[in-house]
Amino acid sequence: MACVFLLACGCANKPVDIVGKWKLNTPVPLPGANSTDVTFAADHSFSGVYSGTWALYGDVVTLHITAMGGMSMDTLKGMMASQPNGDAASKFLDSMPLKVDSSGKSMTLTDNKGHTSPMPMFTKE
Repeated sequence: MACVFLLACGCANKPVDIVGKWKLNTPVPLPGANSTDVTFAADHSFSGVYSGTWALYGDVVTLHITAMGGMSMDTLKGMMASQPNGDAASKFLDSMPLKVDSSGKSMTLTDNKGHTSPMPMFTKE
């Protein structure tokens, strides 16, 4: 019985670890960005092409973006306000959920209802 318990414990899912350098997978560079790298720190901040804070719940990382491509979110939201669907895009950028795949090497946009985009948004370097 003890062997079964130990075996079951050894097969448990390992915790998700996103700390480190990731590459934003985008065919078009963001205006004002010098690279597509984002570094996720252990203090739950991230910086690079995007910057802000992150939270992890299970295998979903939620980004709270404060700057993108060197532009503050307040400035970006002001520019987006007059665009079609600008308010929806603005809210999405306030709280962006990403599902971490089982290998821990990619993060994909999710709607938290089981739907994910077909391509990863970030790939771990």
